Amino acid sequence: MKKLYKLGILLSAVGILSSCYQEDDLTPSENGMILRYEMPQGNNAWDEDIAQIYEEYGVYLVYKGLKDADFNRSWSGSGSVISTSLYGGSPQNDELVKGYVKFMKSHIFPYLTPTITSKTLPLYWYLSYGCYRKASLMGIFEYYQAQDFYNEGLDFWAMCMTGDELPPPSNPAIPNEDYFTPVSQQDYRDFRAKILAHIYEEAVKKGSLLIPEAFNTGFDHTTDITTGYADEEDPNYYLTRGYIGKVYGGNAGAIAISSVQDGLPPTVEETFIGYLTTSLWYTQEQIEEAYPTEKYPFIKEKFNFVQQYMKDSYGIDLHEAAEGPIDWNSCNFPEPEPEPEPDDSWGDWGW
Repeated sequence: MKKLYKLGILLSAVGILSSCYQEDDLTPSENGMILRYEMPQGNNAWDEDIAQIYEEYGVYLVYKGLKDADFNRSWSGSGSVISTSLYGGSPQNDELVKGYVKFMKSHIFPYLTPTITSKTLPLYWYLSYGCYRKASLMGIFEYYQAQDFYNEGLDFWAMCMTGDELPPPSNPAIPNEDYFTPVSQQDYRDFRAKILAHIYEEAVKKGSLLIPEAFNTGFDHTTDITTGYADEEDPNYYLTRGYIGKVYGGNAGAIAISSVQDGLPPTVEETFIGYLTTSLWYTQEQIEEAYPTEKYPFIKEKFNFVQQYMKDSYGIDLHEAAEGPIDWNSCNFPEPEPEPEPDDSWGDWGW
Protein backbone atom coordinates (compact mmCIF):
# COMPACT_ATOMS: atom_id res chain seq x y z
CA MET A 1 0.00 0.00 0.00
CA LYS A 2 2.93 2.34 0.65
CA LYS A 3 3.69 2.40 -3.04
CA LEU A 4 0.23 3.77 -3.69
CA TYR A 5 0.94 6.82 -1.57
CA LYS A 6 3.98 8.13 -3.39
CA LEU A 7 3.64 11.90 -3.65
CA GLY A 8 6.26 12.80 -6.20
CA ILE A 9 3.84 14.53 -8.55
CA LEU A 10 2.53 16.68 -5.71
CA LEU A 11 5.92 17.62 -4.27
CA SER A 12 5.90 21.30 -5.11
CA ALA A 13 2.21 21.94 -4.47
CA VAL A 14 2.03 20.15 -1.13
CA GLY A 15 5.33 21.64 0.04
CA ILE A 16 4.11 25.17 -0.57
CA LEU A 17 0.66 24.66 0.88
CA SER A 18 1.81 22.78 3.97
CA SER A 19 4.17 25.61 4.89
CA CYS A 20 1.12 27.71 5.68
CA TYR A 21 0.28 25.57 8.73
CA GLN A 22 1.77 25.61 12.17
CA GLU A 23 4.54 23.03 12.39
CA ASP A 24 2.98 21.30 15.40
CA ASP A 25 -0.11 20.47 13.35
CA LEU A 26 1.75 18.54 10.69
CA THR A 27 2.47 14.86 10.29
CA PRO A 28 5.46 13.77 8.15
CA SER A 29 4.61 11.21 5.48
CA GLU A 30 6.65 8.18 4.47
CA ASN A 31 8.40 10.23 1.75
CA GLY A 32 9.51 12.99 4.08
CA MET A 33 6.70 15.09 2.66
CA ILE A 34 4.41 16.80 5.13
CA LEU A 35 0.76 15.78 5.46
CA ARG A 36 -1.75 16.68 8.11
CA TYR A 37 -2.85 13.06 8.52
CA GLU A 38 -1.14 9.72 8.63
CA MET A 39 -1.91 7.86 5.45
CA PRO A 40 -3.02 5.13 5.16
CA GLN A 41 -5.30 5.42 8.18
CA GLY A 42 -5.84 1.69 8.63
CA ASN A 43 -5.43 -1.73 7.07
CA ASN A 44 -9.05 -2.46 6.20
CA ALA A 45 -10.37 -3.34 2.76
CA TRP A 46 -11.62 0.21 2.34
CA ASP A 47 -8.13 1.57 3.01
CA GLU A 48 -7.02 -0.26 -0.12
CA ASP A 49 -9.88 1.44 -1.98
CA ILE A 50 -8.84 4.83 -0.58
CA ALA A 51 -5.26 4.18 -1.72
CA GLN A 52 -6.41 3.36 -5.24
CA ILE A 53 -8.55 6.50 -5.36
CA TYR A 54 -5.58 8.61 -4.28
CA GLU A 55 -3.29 6.93 -6.80
CA GLU A 56 -5.65 7.75 -9.66
CA TYR A 57 -7.17 11.08 -8.59
CA GLY A 58 -4.72 12.61 -6.10
CA VAL A 59 -7.26 13.09 -3.29
CA TYR A 60 -7.05 11.56 0.19
CA LEU A 61 -10.29 10.30 1.74
CA VAL A 62 -9.78 11.07 5.44
CA TYR A 63 -11.91 9.46 8.15
CA LYS A 64 -9.74 9.42 11.29
CA GLY A 65 -8.61 12.18 13.62
CA LEU A 66 -11.09 14.80 12.39
CA LYS A 67 -11.98 17.56 14.84
CA ASP A 68 -13.53 21.01 14.71
CA ALA A 69 -10.18 22.68 14.01
CA ASP A 70 -9.78 20.63 10.81
CA PHE A 71 -13.02 22.08 9.46
CA ASN A 72 -12.02 25.66 10.18
CA ARG A 73 -8.58 25.91 8.66
CA SER A 74 -7.78 28.85 6.43
CA TRP A 75 -4.49 29.52 4.67
CA SER A 76 -2.59 32.54 5.99
CA GLY A 77 1.01 33.66 6.17
CA SER A 78 1.16 33.15 9.93
CA GLY A 79 -0.30 29.67 9.83
CA SER A 80 -3.18 30.71 12.06
CA VAL A 81 -6.56 29.03 12.10
CA ILE A 82 -9.51 31.30 11.37
CA SER A 83 -12.88 30.08 12.56
CA THR A 84 -15.73 30.03 10.08
CA SER A 85 -18.17 28.46 12.53
CA LEU A 86 -17.94 25.06 10.84
CA TYR A 87 -17.97 21.98 13.05
CA GLY A 88 -17.35 18.30 12.47
CA GLY A 89 -15.67 15.09 13.55
CA SER A 90 -14.82 11.53 12.52
CA PRO A 91 -17.34 8.74 11.89
CA GLN A 92 -18.19 6.86 15.08
CA ASN A 93 -18.00 3.34 13.65
CA ASP A 94 -16.49 1.29 10.84
CA GLU A 95 -19.84 0.66 9.18
CA LEU A 96 -20.27 4.34 8.39
CA VAL A 97 -16.74 4.59 7.00
CA LYS A 98 -17.36 1.50 4.89
CA GLY A 99 -20.59 3.05 3.59
CA TYR A 100 -18.86 6.33 2.73
CA VAL A 101 -16.09 4.62 0.77
CA LYS A 102 -18.60 2.38 -1.00
CA PHE A 103 -20.56 5.49 -1.98
CA MET A 104 -17.45 7.14 -3.39
CA LYS A 105 -16.45 3.98 -5.28
CA SER A 106 -19.85 3.25 -6.79
CA HIS A 107 -21.59 6.64 -7.03
CA ILE A 108 -18.86 9.24 -7.62
CA PHE A 109 -15.58 8.11 -9.16
CA PRO A 110 -17.04 5.84 -11.88
CA TYR A 111 -18.39 9.03 -13.47
CA LEU A 112 -15.14 11.01 -13.31
CA THR A 113 -11.77 10.88 -15.02
CA PRO A 114 -8.39 12.21 -13.87
CA THR A 115 -8.57 14.73 -16.72
CA ILE A 116 -11.85 16.17 -15.45
CA THR A 117 -10.69 16.29 -11.83
CA SER A 118 -7.11 17.43 -12.45
CA LYS A 119 -7.74 21.05 -11.40
CA THR A 120 -10.79 20.49 -9.24
CA LEU A 121 -10.40 18.07 -6.35
CA PRO A 122 -8.82 19.17 -3.05
CA LEU A 123 -5.97 17.32 -1.34
CA TYR A 124 -8.30 16.04 1.41
CA TRP A 125 -11.91 14.88 1.29
CA TYR A 126 -13.29 14.33 4.80
CA LEU A 127 -15.69 11.45 5.39
CA SER A 128 -17.18 13.05 8.45
CA TYR A 129 -19.72 12.83 11.21
CA GLY A 130 -21.74 15.77 12.53
CA CYS A 131 -20.54 18.40 10.05
CA TYR A 132 -22.60 21.58 10.39
CA ARG A 133 -22.26 25.33 10.38
CA LYS A 134 -23.85 28.03 12.49
CA ALA A 135 -25.90 30.62 10.63
CA SER A 136 -27.96 33.62 11.62
CA LEU A 137 -30.92 35.56 10.29
CA MET A 138 -30.37 39.32 10.25
CA GLY A 139 -27.48 38.72 12.64
CA ILE A 140 -29.95 38.00 15.44
CA PHE A 141 -31.53 34.55 15.26
CA GLU A 142 -29.05 31.68 15.22
CA TYR A 143 -29.76 28.34 13.61
CA TYR A 144 -27.69 25.43 12.32
CA GLN A 145 -27.18 23.97 8.86
CA ALA A 146 -25.97 20.40 8.47
CA GLN A 147 -23.47 20.15 5.61
CA ASP A 148 -24.00 17.07 3.47
CA PHE A 149 -21.40 18.27 0.95
CA TYR A 150 -19.12 21.12 1.98
CA ASN A 151 -16.77 22.31 -0.78
CA GLU A 152 -15.46 25.66 0.42
CA GLY A 153 -12.35 24.54 2.30
CA LEU A 154 -9.07 25.68 0.82
CA ASP A 155 -7.52 22.23 0.90
CA PHE A 156 -10.48 20.05 1.83
CA TRP A 157 -14.07 19.11 1.12
CA ALA A 158 -16.33 17.28 3.54
CA MET A 159 -19.18 14.81 3.14
CA CYS A 160 -21.55 14.10 5.99
CA MET A 161 -24.61 11.83 6.04
CA THR A 162 -25.43 11.90 9.75
CA GLY A 163 -24.56 13.34 13.15
CA ASP A 164 -25.78 14.01 16.65
CA GLU A 165 -28.82 16.19 17.15
CA LEU A 166 -28.05 19.78 16.18
CA PRO A 167 -28.14 22.50 18.84
CA PRO A 168 -31.59 24.10 19.11
CA PRO A 169 -32.11 27.30 17.11
CA SER A 170 -32.48 30.51 19.08
CA ASN A 171 -36.02 30.85 17.75
CA PRO A 172 -38.24 27.82 17.02
CA ALA A 173 -39.80 29.65 14.08
CA ILE A 174 -36.44 29.47 12.28
CA PRO A 175 -35.71 25.72 12.14
CA ASN A 176 -32.38 24.03 11.61
CA GLU A 177 -31.46 22.34 8.33
CA ASP A 178 -30.91 18.76 9.46
CA TYR A 179 -28.65 16.01 8.14
CA PHE A 180 -29.54 14.39 4.84
CA THR A 181 -29.16 10.62 4.70
CA PRO A 182 -30.09 9.14 1.30
CA VAL A 183 -32.65 6.36 1.59
CA SER A 184 -34.49 6.09 -1.74
CA GLN A 185 -32.98 5.69 -5.19
CA GLN A 186 -33.97 9.28 -5.98
CA ASP A 187 -32.18 10.46 -2.81
CA TYR A 188 -29.00 8.81 -4.05
CA ARG A 189 -29.49 10.32 -7.50
CA ASP A 190 -29.87 13.79 -6.06
CA PHE A 191 -26.87 13.54 -3.74
CA ARG A 192 -24.66 12.02 -6.43
CA ALA A 193 -25.70 14.73 -8.89
CA LYS A 194 -25.02 17.47 -6.35
CA ILE A 195 -21.42 16.33 -5.95
CA LEU A 196 -20.73 15.51 -9.60
CA ALA A 197 -22.36 18.71 -10.87
CA HIS A 198 -20.06 20.81 -8.67
CA ILE A 199 -17.00 18.96 -9.95
CA TYR A 200 -18.08 19.21 -13.59
CA GLU A 201 -18.90 22.91 -13.32
CA GLU A 202 -15.55 23.70 -11.72
CA ALA A 203 -13.80 21.59 -14.35
CA VAL A 204 -15.40 23.70 -17.09
CA LYS A 205 -14.52 26.97 -15.37
CA LYS A 206 -10.92 25.87 -14.78
CA GLY A 207 -10.40 24.53 -18.31
CA SER A 208 -9.96 20.82 -17.64
CA LEU A 209 -13.32 20.07 -19.30
CA LEU A 210 -13.46 21.92 -22.61
CA ILE A 211 -16.49 23.39 -24.34
CA PRO A 212 -16.53 22.30 -28.01
CA GLU A 213 -17.06 25.09 -30.52
CA ALA A 214 -19.83 23.13 -32.22
CA PHE A 215 -21.96 23.32 -29.07
CA ASN A 216 -22.65 27.00 -29.73
CA THR A 217 -24.15 26.41 -33.18
CA GLY A 218 -27.72 27.70 -33.27
CA PHE A 219 -27.52 29.87 -30.15
CA ASP A 220 -27.93 33.64 -30.25
CA HIS A 221 -26.33 35.22 -27.18
CA THR A 222 -26.93 38.84 -28.22
CA THR A 223 -30.72 39.04 -28.68
CA ASP A 224 -32.84 39.46 -25.56
CA ILE A 225 -34.96 36.58 -24.31
CA THR A 226 -38.30 36.57 -22.50
CA THR A 227 -39.25 34.29 -19.61
CA GLY A 228 -42.88 35.02 -18.66
CA TYR A 229 -45.62 32.39 -18.89
CA ALA A 230 -47.47 34.66 -21.31
CA ASP A 231 -44.43 34.66 -23.62
CA GLU A 232 -44.39 30.94 -24.44
CA GLU A 233 -45.43 31.59 -28.04
CA ASP A 234 -42.80 34.31 -28.46
CA PRO A 235 -39.92 33.09 -30.67
CA ASN A 236 -37.55 34.64 -28.09
CA TYR A 237 -39.02 32.64 -25.22
CA TYR A 238 -36.01 31.33 -23.26
CA LEU A 239 -36.81 27.63 -23.67
CA THR A 240 -37.54 27.99 -27.37
CA ARG A 241 -34.12 29.62 -27.67
CA GLY A 242 -32.52 26.71 -25.77
CA TYR A 243 -31.68 28.36 -22.44
CA ILE A 244 -32.61 25.93 -19.67
CA GLY A 245 -30.95 27.44 -16.60
CA LYS A 246 -29.14 25.17 -14.15
CA VAL A 247 -30.27 22.62 -11.59
CA TYR A 248 -28.57 22.91 -8.23
CA GLY A 249 -28.80 21.29 -4.81
CA GLY A 250 -29.19 22.81 -1.39
CA ASN A 251 -28.95 21.24 2.04
CA ALA A 252 -31.13 18.37 3.23
CA GLY A 253 -31.62 17.02 -0.30
CA ALA A 254 -33.42 20.08 -1.66
CA ILE A 255 -33.03 20.86 -5.37
CA ALA A 256 -34.05 23.82 -7.49
CA ILE A 257 -33.53 25.34 -10.94
CA SER A 258 -31.75 28.67 -11.25
CA SER A 259 -33.92 31.16 -13.06
CA VAL A 260 -33.13 32.67 -16.44
CA GLN A 261 -33.90 36.38 -16.51
CA ASP A 262 -35.46 38.61 -19.15
CA GLY A 263 -32.82 40.41 -21.19
CA LEU A 264 -29.53 39.14 -22.53
CA PRO A 265 -29.31 35.33 -22.39
CA PRO A 266 -26.65 33.37 -20.45
CA THR A 267 -23.12 33.09 -21.81
CA VAL A 268 -21.82 30.12 -23.79
CA GLU A 269 -20.11 28.78 -20.65
CA GLU A 270 -23.21 29.16 -18.50
CA THR A 271 -25.35 27.50 -21.15
CA PHE A 272 -23.00 24.56 -21.60
CA ILE A 273 -22.74 24.05 -17.84
CA GLY A 274 -26.54 24.03 -17.68
CA TYR A 275 -26.86 21.19 -20.19
CA LEU A 276 -23.92 19.29 -18.74
CA THR A 277 -25.02 19.37 -15.10
CA THR A 278 -28.74 18.92 -15.83
CA SER A 279 -27.73 15.69 -17.58
CA LEU A 280 -26.39 14.55 -14.21
CA TRP A 281 -29.48 15.57 -12.25
CA TYR A 282 -32.14 14.24 -14.64
CA THR A 283 -32.54 10.83 -16.23
CA GLN A 284 -33.56 10.68 -19.89
CA GLU A 285 -37.20 10.26 -18.86
CA GLN A 286 -37.01 13.26 -16.53
CA ILE A 287 -35.40 15.40 -19.25
CA GLU A 288 -38.16 14.48 -21.67
CA GLU A 289 -40.80 15.30 -19.07
CA ALA A 290 -39.26 18.68 -18.28
CA TYR A 291 -38.47 19.61 -21.91
CA PRO A 292 -40.75 17.65 -24.29
CA THR A 293 -39.02 17.04 -27.62
CA GLU A 294 -42.13 17.95 -29.58
CA LYS A 295 -42.27 21.34 -27.90
CA TYR A 296 -38.54 22.09 -27.56
CA PRO A 297 -36.63 20.24 -30.32
CA PHE A 298 -33.62 22.55 -30.04
CA ILE A 299 -33.18 21.66 -26.37
CA LYS A 300 -33.35 17.96 -27.22
CA GLU A 301 -30.72 18.49 -29.92
CA LYS A 302 -28.36 20.15 -27.45
CA PHE A 303 -28.83 17.50 -24.76
CA ASN A 304 -27.99 14.85 -27.35
CA PHE A 305 -24.92 16.82 -28.45
CA VAL A 306 -23.54 17.30 -24.93
CA GLN A 307 -24.16 13.70 -23.91
CA GLN A 308 -22.50 12.33 -27.06
CA TYR A 309 -19.59 14.75 -26.68
CA MET A 310 -18.93 13.60 -23.11
CA LYS A 311 -18.98 9.97 -24.19
CA ASP A 312 -16.70 10.50 -27.19
CA SER A 313 -14.22 12.93 -25.59
CA TYR A 314 -14.09 11.82 -21.94
CA GLY A 315 -15.57 8.33 -21.88
CA ILE A 316 -18.37 9.46 -19.56
CA ASP A 317 -21.91 8.18 -20.15
CA LEU A 318 -24.16 10.85 -18.65
CA HIS A 319 -27.18 8.57 -18.94
CA GLU A 320 -25.45 6.10 -16.62
CA ALA A 321 -24.32 8.88 -14.30
CA ALA A 322 -27.90 10.10 -13.90
CA GLU A 323 -29.27 6.61 -13.35
CA GLY A 324 -26.51 5.52 -11.00
CA PRO A 325 -25.32 2.01 -10.16
CA ILE A 326 -27.66 -0.97 -10.08
CA ASP A 327 -26.71 -1.65 -6.45
CA TRP A 328 -27.56 1.94 -5.52
CA ASN A 329 -28.50 1.07 -1.91
CA SER A 330 -25.45 -1.06 -1.10
CA CYS A 331 -23.88 1.66 1.08
CA ASN A 332 -26.20 0.76 3.98
CA PHE A 333 -26.25 4.17 5.59
CA PRO A 334 -28.29 4.20 8.82
CA GLU A 335 -31.76 5.50 8.12
CA PRO A 336 -32.51 8.79 9.88
CA GLU A 337 -34.74 8.86 12.92
CA PRO A 338 -38.29 10.10 12.22
CA GLU A 339 -38.61 13.83 12.78
CA PRO A 340 -40.44 14.89 15.96
CA GLU A 341 -43.71 16.74 15.71
CA PRO A 342 -43.09 20.52 15.47
CA ASP A 343 -43.57 22.54 18.64
CA ASP A 344 -45.92 25.39 17.79
CA SER A 345 -46.38 26.54 21.36
CA TRP A 346 -44.43 29.70 20.54
CA GLY A 347 -46.89 30.74 17.89
CA ASP A 348 -45.81 31.93 14.47
CA TRP A 349 -42.69 33.83 15.59
CA GLY A 350 -41.98 32.69 19.09
CA TRP A 351 -41.99 36.05 20.81
